[in-house]
Amino acid sequence: MTLDPLLEALVSRILEIRSGFVNHVTTGSVPSQDSYREMRGMIQGIDLVISEIKQLSNEVYEDD
Repeated sequence: MTLDPLLEALVSRILEIRSGFVNHVTTGSVPSQDSYREMRGMIQGIDLVISEIKQLSNEVYEDD
C-alpha cells in the first residue's frame, strides 16, 4: 500500500532522524554505555512510531 503523500513525507523525515542516530552509534561517536543505550532506545522508539503510522494509514485508507 502506498502512503498518503503527507504521511510519506513524515515517514521520510522520521527515517532521516533515525539515520542520524544509527550513524552516531555505528561510527563509535557515543561517549558512554548510557548514551549508547539511550540512542538504541531512540532508534527502537522511532521504529515503533513508523510502524504505528503505517498501521494506522492502512486502517484509514483501506476502505478507500
